[in-house]
Amino acid sequence: MKTNTEELPLEIKVGQLIMAGFRGAAPPAHIMGMLRDGALGGVILFGDDSLSAPEIRRLTEGLQKAALDGASGLPLLMATDQEGGRVNRLSPPLTRFPSAGLLGAAGSAETAAELGRAMAGELLAVGVNMNLAPVLDILTNPENTVIGDRSLGDSVEPVSELGRALIRGMQETGMMATAKHFPGHGDTSFDSHDRLGTMERSEDGLWAREVLPFRAAIEEGVGAVMTAHVIYNELDRHAPATISPKIITGMLRERLGYRGLIVTDDLEMKAVTGNYSMEQAAVGAISAGADMVLVCKEKRFQGEAHAALMEAARSGRLSEERIDASVARILSTKEKYARLDYTFDIDTVCCPEHRELVRRIEDSAGQG
Repeated sequence: MKTNTEELPLEIKVGQLIMAGFRGAAPPAHIMGMLRDGALGGVILFGDDSLSAPEIRRLTEGLQKAALDGASGLPLLMATDQEGGRVNRLSPPLTRFPSAGLLGAAGSAETAAELGRAMAGELLAVGVNMNLAPVLDILTNPENTVIGDRSLGDSVEPVSELGRALIRGMQETGMMATAKHFPGHGDTSFDSHDRLGTMERSEDGLWAREVLPFRAAIEEGVGAVMTAHVIYNELDRHAPATISPKIITGMLRERLGYRGLIVTDDLEMKAVTGNYSMEQAAVGAISAGADMVLVCKEKRFQGEAHAALMEAARSGRLSEERIDASVARILSTKEKYARLDYTFDIDTVCCPEHRELVRRIEDSAGQG
């Protein structure tokens, strides 16, 4: 695999900055066209109940082949949201793993690591190499329905400890984990899928509470961090975290010393599209220090994001140095995680051992 950014033309570099998704059992023509043209660095899957595990594996293999045979010649980061509970994108046919809330109630780091290994094994068996999990938001506000039982708990210690264990279990199995939603979405009362909101917590308060699970994840060596579509008034009252240089570069890169991959949450969420053009969002996120933008569903938005990033790169609004820094991280990440020689057997999926693990967690949490 090419790992030197100087070997890549600008068009391919820009393509690496984009992860796109689709609904349904087969990729639409425009996704295959973007892969052929080298215009994507990753694909995110949302599942389809009609697909069996072997069919998902054939789907991911087909997407990888299209990318490798295309203009970039580079493998894809193949992602999904397999958090457990109500966000289990590939369940069925994969095991319907319990929510983070139940895992938090069970309270065992050893069990969390076991769950991380089980999730990773099943995802790797169907060709997914990046899990957009775990959620490291502390459930500070009990009325926060968008996070709710996606959180591991309502205090720093369990979220940090269990989050680290999940990350360790996933990554030692070969699956890249993603800590989200930086710098914390747990003290909000709104859903960023629907609107852009603000958090009023003081900067000192954020550093003493919300940020701590992410610090623990960074210490654990988490492969990726996802940003939140939230305005933190005490950090940057003019921009949400996703397009804020103060938060992405100032906090995450410089103050926390994070050197891994930074990805945005979906730029098609109304917190973004209701307030910014796709050009403002995509170019703003990369300018702020993000490495990849997620554009998860609509052909129009995916095309607009790619066109905007290409124009910004050609005009110099996005410097080649800024682009190269992200592409170097993406290529390094792919070297480690986007391997196509995985050996996980498809029989791993929904195996008796994983169903028994679910039962034990539910029993420990008092839900059995």
